[in-house]
Amino acid sequence: KRGDKAKISLQTIVYPLRAPVSKGQTAGEIIVYKEGVEIDKIPLIAVEQVEKAGFTDRFRDIANGWNSRK
Repeated sequence: KRGDKAKISLQTIVYPLRAPVSKGQTAGEIIVYKEGVEIDKIPLIAVEQVEKAGFTDRFRDIANGWNSRK
């Protein structure tokens, strides 16, 4: 409510997912607490599909890591 001074806190839980991840798949949840009491749970949903990385993807990640060294 407007003007309410209640203490609100959030807890984020991310599920350990492995690719591929489908669009719309539940990836975790946010739990809302008001003065230490759970009042709501909000699902975290994947907004796009994530494919499993292949050899080329892994090689590119390694090469990009070398390029970012100073």
